[in-house]
Amino acid sequence: MQVETELASFTRHADDGERREEWRFAGTSLRVGVLDSLDVQLLFDPLVLARVEHADGGSTRGAGAGELVTRAKWNLWGNDGGRTALALLPFVQWPLAASDTREGRWRGGLIVPFAVELGRGWSAGAQSQVEWVEDPDGVDTELVHSLVVGRELGERLGVYLEFFTRVPVQEPGDWQGMVDAGFTYALGPNVQLDLGCDVGVTGAAPDVRPFLGLTVGR
Repeated sequence: MQVETELASFTRHADDGERREEWRFAGTSLRVGVLDSLDVQLLFDPLVLARVEHADGGSTRGAGAGELVTRAKWNLWGNDGGRTALALLPFVQWPLAASDTREGRWRGGLIVPFAVELGRGWSAGAQSQVEWVEDPDGVDTELVHSLVVGRELGERLGVYLEFFTRVPVQEPGDWQGMVDAGFTYALGPNVQLDLGCDVGVTGAAPDVRPFLGLTVGR
């Protein structure tokens, strides 16, 4: 069993004269192993605080729960050792009622994560994802890709740098690009602290998103 908790994160996104800010607290991913190479996962945001400043000078606020997502992860290889690992990770975001803090529509898709140990404390990973999103006119397709490089700086401390893209197939000009850098620190054999920040590099992406997370395994 493993619990990953994003203790707190803040997102700011300004576009076309409108600025949206969100605080998220205790966003949790619960993972339970059911076979040697298979686990099931539940992801949820129990508390989201949102504020939107509109172009006309007005503003709106909202507070409530965020999205609910279920996933399953099947390791094709590298589950218990080896220099490389590959997995298949199908997921569904459930269409809870729309609110100021969630979309109110379903998403589903498949994630394919790959990891490799490069030696001398270096590691790298790549992830590709195809996602289908409910739309009033049908279903939209989005493609998500990321590349990450990490380095161990000791027995407890590590650093990483990641580049992330999200491209809507129907409107590829609105693609999102973000750079993410951060630290990991092992508080114990099965406890890790994460501190990082995402920075948008395209207009459609959120401007900035710092976060603090905690992972506990058993």
